[in-house]
Amino acid sequence: GLDDDCDGAPGEDEADADGDGFAACEGDCDDGAPTVHPGAPELCNGIDDDCDESIDEGVLLTIYRDADGDGFGVSATSDLACGLPPGGGWSFMPGDCDDMRPAVHPAATESCATMGVDDDCDGTADEGCECFVEGERRDCGEPDGMGGFVSTGACTVGAQLCVSGRW
Repeated sequence: GLDDDCDGAPGEDEADADGDGFAACEGDCDDGAPTVHPGAPELCNGIDDDCDESIDEGVLLTIYRDADGDGFGVSATSDLACGLPPGGGWSFMPGDCDDMRPAVHPAATESCATMGVDDDCDGTADEGCECFVEGERRDCGEPDGMGGFVSTGACTVGAQLCVSGRW
């Protein structure tokens, strides 16, 4: 038998009520639940499974508020939970720099069409963009001094259009 009445001596009429091998005097904090006892694995269930007076320690996950539903949350708005709550609005992925725009997040591709917006949340807006207004026209070439134009570098005489952020 087990010492279930804490008198220091196991008795024949004393038993481990849940059969987990631990009695209350041996630290079993719930002798009615066989999966709850000292040394049991902690589960994410709101119960002190291992009887150490802490609940769900080591199994909670960090989640981040994701208002725009793009799969990335704002690092400063985190919480601990067993998983994502139903109904959305949370993510396991941090780093969203504009949680009101679903197209802006760390996995996005920088877009030259969104002038001044850091689409990929890397701290720099419009990297790699040469022009910003799709379809914008610019004249190319330099005056030749005789009323005409000559090519300069990549800009040949004539006009160029802005297409996908490039002249």
